[in-house]
Amino acid sequence: MLTLLDLRERGGRLEPTKLEIDPATAETVREILQRVFVEGDEVLVALAAEFDKADLSETGILVDDEAFARAERETPADLKRALDDLIERLRDLATRQTPREWWHERDGVRYGEIVRPLRTIGCYVPGGRARYPSTVAMTVVPAVVAGVEEIVVCTPPQTDGSVPAPVLYAAKRAGATHVARTGGAQAVAAMAYGTESVPAVDRIVGPGNVYVTEAKRQVAGFVGIDGLAGPSELAIVADGDVDPRMAALDLIAQAEHDPHACTYFLTPDQALIEKINAAFEQELPQAGRTEIVESLAHVWAAADRLSPSLIRSRRCCTRRTRSPKKISPDGSRSAASSSPSSGIRRPSRSSPEPGSAVSRCACCA
Repeated sequence: MLTLLDLRERGGRLEPTKLEIDPATAETVREILQRVFVEGDEVLVALAAEFDKADLSETGILVDDEAFARAERETPADLKRALDDLIERLRDLATRQTPREWWHERDGVRYGEIVRPLRTIGCYVPGGRARYPSTVAMTVVPAVVAGVEEIVVCTPPQTDGSVPAPVLYAAKRAGATHVARTGGAQAVAAMAYGTESVPAVDRIVGPGNVYVTEAKRQVAGFVGIDGLAGPSELAIVADGDVDPRMAALDLIAQAEHDPHACTYFLTPDQALIEKINAAFEQELPQAGRTEIVESLAHVWAAADRLSPSLIRSRRCCTRRTRSPKKISPDGSRSAASSSPSSGIRRPSRSSPEPGSAVSRCACCA
């Protein structure tokens, strides 16, 4: 059931959520970072047993060729096609976004920019609550296109010590050099400091839970990071004819990421809210929030103030919207009647922390 909030009774404002780290969490992360720095692989194995209930003493931390081959066989054909398509689109996008070296001479002075790829990149891919092969593609492909020599993917192991087949398939196809069976703050520490199995990297990218985010904050400066990616936020802005089921699935897809994820449905249409509510109850009887506002212009103003990491415009496909141009440069935006905000269609999984999209582009490191 969606919680109904009327912005006309809230002064026309919808306050963004803020990422707050509990001091106890920060201290726990600090201790894990220190242990990995001193003890290396031994701690990764111990914490995998403690947090993931996985025994890595026999499988080892790094995924071997046999596991990659098994993942190729076990990943469903339709999912392979979808991931291959995603990887190809991401290559095209990353190629267009890659900075170019340039030089110019004026008044006898020659100046310009030298563009060189980093040597190593660490990509964190969450696990536990769900499987995210799309996150592998979204973090690995830009590094491959940029010319990074060594790309390390860290992801939590399953209880049997394995990594989900689609995640390994995506890593191999995207161009990852290594995949390590380690997650949480300890994975960030391993990539920042290096261990016997995990190479130290120049920059760490990718989203994660509050422990991963805090770990990235604490190692920033010792190693580069892409930013602090907090729990997912999605704001769907809709008027006119939309598919209620697709909108409901969009809300659910983002809400599943984390207990602290927030999803919003903003519309001036009371009848549409009732349709969305019915579809939402059919797909999942909990999650999300819905907003009532007075006009579409008011909708976009509310979304702009909210500064979510993802803004989704849903309008009738015969009437393409230009409304996203009214939003200041911030998080990831998509507009059309069927461009879902998660998984296979999104260009980046590393979105800004809640309410901070105005300060950082989701596509830039």
